Amino acid sequence: MLKLFSWLKGNNNSAMNDARRVYSKTMAQSRNAVFFTPGYVTDSYDGRMEVLCMHLAILLRTFKKHGEEGRISGQALYDVMIDDFDVALREECLSDTAVKRRIKPLAKMFFTQAKVYSDALDSSNEGDLGVIVSKFITSDGKKHADYTANFSRYIRAYSTILDELSLGQIVKGGFSYPNLT
Repeated sequence: MLKLFSWLKGNNNSAMNDARRVYSKTMAQSRNAVFFTPGYVTDSYDGRMEVLCMHLAILLRTFKKHGEEGRISGQALYDVMIDDFDVALREECLSDTAVKRRIKPLAKMFFTQAKVYSDALDSSNEGDLGVIVSKFITSDGKKHADYTANFSRYIRAYSTILDELSLGQIVKGGFSYPNLT
């Protein structure tokens, strides 16, 4: 209700528009076929969620560095993400009650992963990110050590790209993605 009341008053409307733009760009990147090469990220609902959440977690980590405006942008991005999850679940013909039951674990999973990625990126131990990638992203970390290393480099490079930009550049979609090699 508060979110609706805020929208009616026009508060943070630009933040929501920016969040939709960033979310749409992030969603498109997260669906890039390169992430779902056989044996790497499983091309399934869970695999696609992992890749999307990883990208969003890094965005939220970056937003936190931009003070109050970053907090507002992060909240708007989170709200857009939850709204998208809600729509997706309703498209599966779930009832209001079932949607609520499914959204809570998704939100909890996202926040858990956001913290894990943030901690790994902040860690002085370069191996921490590889452990996270093996756990959340790759389908078999032992078989695909090269992919785990490449994905870890991708995450670090993506974080660096965002860190070098202003909040305004990020929310206007003025960022790129590194290559996953």
